[in-house]
Amino acid sequence: RSILITTHMLEAAYRAGARRYFFSSSACAYNTEMQKDPDAPALKESDAYPAMCERGYGWEKLMSEMFCQEYWHERGMKTFVARFHAVYGPYGTWDGGREKVPAAFCRKVIEAIDEDTGRIEIWGDGTRERTFMYVDDCVRGIDRITHCDELIATPINIGSSELVSVDGLATMVEEIAGVQLERDYIEGPLGVGRRNSDNTMIKRVLGWEPDIPLREGREKTYAWIEQQYADRKAGTRTISERPGDVDATAWTTKSTDSRPDRPGEAHEYPGHRRPGIPVLAAARDGGHLARGRRPDGAAGIEGAGGPFLGGSGLHGGGVGGRERRARAGVVH
Repeated sequence: RSILITTHMLEAAYRAGARRYFFSSSACAYNTEMQKDPDAPALKESDAYPAMCERGYGWEKLMSEMFCQEYWHERGMKTFVARFHAVYGPYGTWDGGREKVPAAFCRKVIEAIDEDTGRIEIWGDGTRERTFMYVDDCVRGIDRITHCDELIATPINIGSSELVSVDGLATMVEEIAGVQLERDYIEGPLGVGRRNSDNTMIKRVLGWEPDIPLREGREKTYAWIEQQYADRKAGTRTISERPGDVDATAWTTKSTDSRPDRPGEAHEYPGHRRPGIPVLAAARDGGHLARGRRPDGAAGIEGAGGPFLGGSGLHGGGVGGRERRARAGVVH
């Protein structure tokens, strides 16, 4: 279905007169053969070819990148593609089996403390390595990429270069929580041996790369999930509720940022009001990033002539169904 969503969104954006279209691709588009070795080098943009993506999700991402490139070459709509390496942060899925590793470890440690079990479960042997990008860095990157004409129809990495093992991530969460737990290594999905983002291109083109330290982001995420856990125990509705259980919400973004095409112009873009799940979102309000909420959906449109957002997830790396639907990002 994702490939159909992308196709329809591209065509809808083109017909709406969108000037810029952003597509959130994924590191899953890279050749899996290059990621099996525990000592595999960081992935650079050219490593997507020759293609050998992850089954299903990875191929959908690579094909969608091609569609975006063709809408620029054939129809002149400026498209921008970023290959997300795993994104984490507050307001994301944190339980139920669809959560990513950073959120899962926070929940597991919190549960172990609350239930006084003294131990947590870890899939595999803990040696696999990944990088994790805090959501604020992700949103800043989307903004920069979508307004850089050097990157039109040019896939680029957006991810942290701070590599950490699964065991190292678990240890970090234990340190934040002030505990030391026993670990039970069990069978489960493992993924590739190592996945790291080569940020040479983004630093050269934008003079920037995601730079929020993993420890800083983990502390903020742990605190948020700890509160969510406490709220759930108290019977308060949390962000992990099913879509049908959540009241309709609306979201609005405002920006007074100066832009070449609209210097000094302030914008206000109301969202659709309909049932949906609160998801990761960040809106720029008066030049400052602030947390937001938006309905369940894959895209946002600024209006005729403005940026259009597309893609199938903030979280790169093979996300699951509900989390795949938890997409967000706002550019101005």
